[in-house]
Amino acid sequence: MDWRFYAEACGVELQITSCDIIVETDSELLHTILRNLVGNAIKYSGPGGHVRLMCRTRRHRACIDVQDDGAGIPAARLARIFDAFERGDAAEQDGMGLGLMIVQQTADLLRHRVTVRSIPNVGSTFSVELPLANQGQRMWRARPDPTGTPNMTLRRNFHAWRRSK
Repeated sequence: MDWRFYAEACGVELQITSCDIIVETDSELLHTILRNLVGNAIKYSGPGGHVRLMCRTRRHRACIDVQDDGAGIPAARLARIFDAFERGDAAEQDGMGLGLMIVQQTADLLRHRVTVRSIPNVGSTFSVELPLANQGQRMWRARPDPTGTPNMTLRRNFHAWRRSK
């Protein structure tokens, strides 16, 4: 999904900051995680809002941050935000409250860590930590996208790779 079209349709400014790193992950499953996080950030930012998608390295790991300037999530709800049918806004937006549960379960499957920081009336930042690929390891590129575009690129610089068996 091209998030820019969705963001534009929702009246949200989407900023993507790229970095040139290679990570060990399944690109399709990582895409599922990011699709849910970016989609939620756009939805909860609302018209005139801003969403930032950034990647960086931290302690020999890659970190992908999805930051929004939406309403934020009250501290009392943060502990349950990844539970099925839990929604940070109670019922003001469409959806069933399954997206973050899918994010958490997919991240667990990949052994990636997902965290959230949120301040009511300021916004939220969801972060996904994943391992950097070792330079000396033999790596395989994830299956190509049927459209011919490279899988999992943020401005064509951030690539998800899968370790060979």
